[in-house]
Amino acid sequence: MSTLLIIFFSLGQGIFLLHIVLPFLLRNQVSNSVISRRIDPTKIYLTFDDGPDPIHTPRILDILSTHGVKGTFFVLGELAERHPDILKRIQAEGHAIGSHSFHHSHAWKTNPWTSFRDFHRGHKAIVRQNISTNLWRPPYGKANLLTLAYSLINKLDLIYWTNDPQDYSPNLDQSQLTNRLLKNPNPGDIILLHDGRRTQLPSENITPGALACFLSETSLNKADFTTI
Repeated sequence: MSTLLIIFFSLGQGIFLLHIVLPFLLRNQVSNSVISRRIDPTKIYLTFDDGPDPIHTPRILDILSTHGVKGTFFVLGELAERHPDILKRIQAEGHAIGSHSFHHSHAWKTNPWTSFRDFHRGHKAIVRQNISTNLWRPPYGKANLLTLAYSLINKLDLIYWTNDPQDYSPNLDQSQLTNRLLKNPNPGDIILLHDGRRTQLPSENITPGALACFLSETSLNKADFTTI
């Protein structure tokens, strides 16, 4: 192997280590630390990503209100700016709010500065709505060293999930999602759901209907659910 190829190979390994492997390991460590500090192992945490959506977020809020259950919404900055009234309703009804970036950039598929700017802009978009939060969840669960360092310095808590019923899957229907929700929740679970749909038509969002069925049929009490 030529010297030039060895240099390129070593450079590629270094980039892979710094851009993916190290952030992945650090994210897990940070997330586990936050879970041990913030999560009550006797409670269930319903979390909703990618909103606020003008159709489905109000439906989900109505369902949660009917059952007296609180959730945590990780919102996109661009949608928070577009639908501030829904954001205010989430807050007014006692749910928690966290940042999910501005445009939902994938930290491993974009350069570090682009991903960081998306993360930072998303958090500031919420702050500009006079909502204070120290919660954030990276898009796709992927972070980089810049976002992790910034969050640690500014005492922002990274919230991952422990239970993913895959409500975003195009191969899943409402009854299947309901069954997954009924079957899988365990004490201490952080359940990943989505009130927004970035790649599907609004009519294809099965989450509100499945959530309503789950909360109607579950043996869990409303006191078993709480916000992060």
